[in-house]
Amino acid sequence: MMKIFFFITLLSIVFAEADNAAQEDKRPFEIFTLNNNFYGNFIDHEDIVFVKYYAPWCGHCKALKPIYENLAKELHNKLKFAEVNCEESKEICEKEGIEGYPTLALFRKGRSKKVYGGERNLEAMKNFLENASLPPIIESTKEEIEELKKKENSFVIIKSEADDQIRNKLVELVDELDYLHFYALNTEMDNFELAVYNGDSKEMFTYEITTLDKFNGIEFIDWANTKTFPLFHQVNMPLFRRIENLPVYTLWYFYQGTIPKVHEDLFRGLAKKYNGKFIFFSFNKIISEDQVKHMHHTGNVYPVISIIHTNKRNMYVMDEDVTIDEETINNYIESILNGTAQLYYQSSDPIKPEDQKDVFKLTGHNFNEFVTTKGKDSLVIFCVERADMCKYFLTTPLAKVAKRMQGIDTFQMAWIDASTDDISPEWNLNIIPKVYLVSEKDGETKKVEMNEMPSEENTMKFIMENALFKFEMPAPLPEENKEDESPESDSDSEEAEKKEDVIEKPQEKKEL
Repeated sequence: MMKIFFFITLLSIVFAEADNAAQEDKRPFEIFTLNNNFYGNFIDHEDIVFVKYYAPWCGHCKALKPIYENLAKELHNKLKFAEVNCEESKEICEKEGIEGYPTLALFRKGRSKKVYGGERNLEAMKNFLENASLPPIIESTKEEIEELKKKENSFVIIKSEADDQIRNKLVELVDELDYLHFYALNTEMDNFELAVYNGDSKEMFTYEITTLDKFNGIEFIDWANTKTFPLFHQVNMPLFRRIENLPVYTLWYFYQGTIPKVHEDLFRGLAKKYNGKFIFFSFNKIISEDQVKHMHHTGNVYPVISIIHTNKRNMYVMDEDVTIDEETINNYIESILNGTAQLYYQSSDPIKPEDQKDVFKLTGHNFNEFVTTKGKDSLVIFCVERADMCKYFLTTPLAKVAKRMQGIDTFQMAWIDASTDDISPEWNLNIIPKVYLVSEKDGETKKVEMNEMPSEENTMKFIMENALFKFEMPAPLPEENKEDESPESDSDSEEAEKKEDVIEKPQEKKEL
């Protein structure tokens, strides 16, 4: 969020221009068109602003237009609505990191930006904005809190003196916990007390930290998220986004028709037992049978269960003929927690020799053999072939490294597509691309991660510094056309493609 304060006279000019634009449009509500001249001023001046970033050619943007206008009609008295044409104001959209159209973001004066990730319908967006328009922390009474408990909503309670600094700390967290309301009870206690109420389980949980010097906002966000998560709920995008950064296992229960009550009770009970370690989702096959198959089931038998690892990449798949009961599921969960359960590994067919390119491509069939080769330094690259950034690395800098190193008998290098072949969690594929050098010499083993985006020069240096088998630096290849600049990352291309909400990419990247 930009936090620059401008002169009153400049602000008056800015808002005069915006008001004129609104009058010319002859609408009973205002959607301010922001451009490079007064974008920052507007965002910083207003208490709450909801901004739509769009491109005129974008089909999804056109579909959102009437919904956004209706939203502004209903809520223009609670907050400001604005829009930015990213074709005309590219500088703004680049600075805000806009990667797809439309993107919707909420700004609060003096606080951070919150990108809206919910459903793009009037009801969902209205509910999001009505919650956002409330005071960050709502002063309340014990009687009002008791009334809140009768509802199914989850919330945060802070007990402290009215001017306690913990309240300022919590205000900074409101946008990160936008699925919870914050309520304050004034007390005369020396320290503070924080608690959350889970509206689904009807349980209250008290946070252990009671002094400001020990309070950690990030830890509190994760704690509040897990403690207030619905026990056993149909998966949806808002809930899915809540677990993206939580170090928890996620159990998916796939069913058709209705969920048997015995299973409903079973998983609600397990959610309480394994709170903080497991999240439990249900998923009706009518939503997407492809999702069932994507999580390695046939789609012919229901109910069935898959469990996503805490790294959000690997998966455990229960046999389809297993009886789903308390003993079976408890034992399976415990086997995951104690490390005895077997992960499911999907492997592509081996690559034919005639289809190999400069950098040798592995699949799950020969990956383990490659990285455990004795008597060699092995450079292994984890990439995603469909990502432009990975295509560049494999065909330009890394291809040159492969050519320069092909005469070194104690060295080998290869890559594997991490989106088509499952890799064990030990490789920590939190970002893509990732490069490791794995070596074995006379019983000594070594695995080193490269901490830079690979170029020809830094990859050669990385190999030279970390190889167990020493060699003379091979000469550079004969000069060719100057290397193109490495394409900018789309904020981890693979992660962007994994998201299941539909967005349109800028035109030069192809419209979806």
